Amino acid sequence: MDGLDYTTEVIYHCPLRVLRERIAHCYDGAVFAAAALRRIGEPPLVLNLTAFDRDHWMTQDEALDRIADRLEAMRRIPFLTPAMIAGLSPVDDRTYRAGLLGANPAGLFLPAGVKLATVRARLATWTR
Repeated sequence: MDGLDYTTEVIYHCPLRVLRERIAHCYDGAVFAAAALRRIGEPPLVLNLTAFDRDHWMTQDEALDRIADRLEAMRRIPFLTPAMIAGLSPVDDRTYRAGLLGANPAGLFLPAGVKLATVRARLATWTR
C-alpha cells in the first residue's frame, strides 16, 4: 500500500483495479487488505465481506458501492466514552506537523467548519 498513489476520486476501486492502476484511498485500502487476507487463506476479517462474494467485490468496482451502503446503514458503537475523550492529551504542534508530512490536503478528513483552503495554507507554511 505504501507504494500506491493516494486518490481523491469519489469512486471505489476493487482490489483488482488497485493492483492494475496502483491508486487507492482509505476505503480501497481496507478492502484490499481483506482481499490480501483471503488470498493467503485467511478470512477477510478487516471487513467481513463473505456476504458480498456473489457480488464479486474483489474484481468489480460496483460491488463496493453496495458494501459502502451497508456499512453506512450499520449501527455505530463508539470506541471512546466521553470520559475517555476528556482525558486525552492534546497533540503538540511538532507531532501534528510530522503526522501530516506528505499528506494530500484534498484527501484529508475535514471536520465541520474547516475549509480546505485553510488546511492548504497551513501545510504550505510548514514546508517553508
